[in-house]
Amino acid sequence: MNIFKKAILLFSLSFFITHCFSQSAEASLPKMVDDTLYTTSGYKITTGQNIKLGTGSNPNGDFKYITASNSPFPNAPNARQVSLRSNANGHTAKVKKIKKEGNSKNGYVYRLSLGTGDIINYECDVESAIAAGEIIVPDQYKPKSNSS
Repeated sequence: MNIFKKAILLFSLSFFITHCFSQSAEASLPKMVDDTLYTTSGYKITTGQNIKLGTGSNPNGDFKYITASNSPFPNAPNARQVSLRSNANGHTAKVKKIKKEGNSKNGYVYRLSLGTGDIINYECDVESAIAAGEIIVPDQYKPKSNSS
């Protein structure tokens, strides 16, 4: 009986350790490795890459997560964010820069600086834009819906 309890304990412990390590691998995304951003879904984005824009998620068709600031100080309290217009739906944009914002305590957010052929560069919240369909990714990288 004592050997049986030890076997069950050993099995439970190994299952627990395996489960913990598999969770930590998923939790490590998004992350930057060299000049490549790996999104939560595993999609890779690099500087210079052309990405396909989807449809803006604002009610008027403009982009909610791809914006340009009309202020030289975008973090100013009264700075208004100007959305990328709906006429960019379906076009491509070039990734000019990948930025990591935040801290280890509160977490990090990755933003892209995108060029669309305009004078203005746009800022993009990558994870939110992918989830909203504002950035088109291959099917295997699309966020999984919670409904079964």
